[in-house]
Amino acid sequence: IRNEIGTEIPAVRNASLLRVKDMSRILRYCDKPSTELDGFCNIFVTYMQLKTSNNKTQKKIQDDLQLATLAALADIMPLQNENRILVRHGLSAINEGQTIDGLKELMARLNMLGKKTSSTDLSWNVIPVLNAAGRLGQPELAVKLFLSDNPSERDSIAQQIIQMNKDRRQLGSDAWMYIEKQAYESMEKNNRHLVVVMDKRVHRGVCGIVASNLLKTFNVPAIVITVLEDGTAVGSMRSTRGIDATAFLSQCSHLFTNYGGHNSAAGFNLPEEKTGELLDILANLSTSLELEEEDKSLPMADAEIPHDWLAPDLLKTVDMFEPYGEKNPQLVFFSKNMKIMAADVFGKGDKKHLKLTLDGGKHKWPAIYWNAAEKLNAQFCIGDSIDILYQLERNLFNGTEKVQMVLSNAERSAK
Repeated sequence: IRNEIGTEIPAVRNASLLRVKDMSRILRYCDKPSTELDGFCNIFVTYMQLKTSNNKTQKKIQDDLQLATLAALADIMPLQNENRILVRHGLSAINEGQTIDGLKELMARLNMLGKKTSSTDLSWNVIPVLNAAGRLGQPELAVKLFLSDNPSERDSIAQQIIQMNKDRRQLGSDAWMYIEKQAYESMEKNNRHLVVVMDKRVHRGVCGIVASNLLKTFNVPAIVITVLEDGTAVGSMRSTRGIDATAFLSQCSHLFTNYGGHNSAAGFNLPEEKTGELLDILANLSTSLELEEEDKSLPMADAEIPHDWLAPDLLKTVDMFEPYGEKNPQLVFFSKNMKIMAADVFGKGDKKHLKLTLDGGKHKWPAIYWNAAEKLNAQFCIGDSIDILYQLERNLFNGTEKVQMVLSNAERSAK
């Protein structure tokens, strides 16, 4: 690439690597002896900086960074080192109004444009919709969303895969009805160390989601199996408490047509006629399954915030640590003596959640406490003061952005 570099940096057009090394000012101040390769690396970095300084190239980079951001979050990659840098720059491009075609139409349909987008927003609102297309057997739709040059077509696809995500949720709800009783029976059969369910009515696209729900319900590794029309049994495993999903399934590999995955999640295929043998082996394996002890302790707070420091500007500190995700969880705060000024229960159907207004000194704070409706008038009442663990998030309503607390724990303050 000497000639190509020479067009951007004429001084090195005909220079050898040895000469390039001697021309590098950076290498003059290195503590260790430099080599020709060091010189080449420096000149290559300079060349790339020059090549990417034009607007067209910058636009391409910004587009690619957004795709890398979606990929890293979708695959639950650790948000450390280069992953953190990629996701941070991808989010910046989105929040600076440079959202790529396809993602822009999808976010518009999800009412996400015009407000600050976080890694959490993408993980919870955008990525499940994109994944729904693949889960329901049409991954090409999500690909076409990003490749189409036609804005109307992109908008139509966005609307279509949002509907597919709603269908996927319904399939998950239906599947739970099919397997719930079997799941409780399986827990007892498998020594309360493993839950395994099999039902042909479960859509293959939601096996992993149902397994995740079983894991959350029972806090043990979970396996969900369905059977396709061609007689192939398809299964998904989600694991926890120190059990490597792929290593665990390898003990049954002689039954599988194929299998694979990673520590937390894995999948497999096998002929339907071998599923009985598989269930017997899994039951036997459960007797020697050694699960790590459950961690029932409360999450540690990153900081205790006294009332004098408790202000909406605290969200600026939260933003500094973005992007949040795997290996970089969102900041958790602790505050004492927050007086409950008002409380309401809410939710679709069964009202399971709490909406509170808390007095934190100079400011009144809206707070959401999920699945805690039964605690009102039992563990605390309006007028009580509570000690809380919480996270801060933005809440956009009718075009107005407010900061609200999301509680993870609350206890009546000691008097």
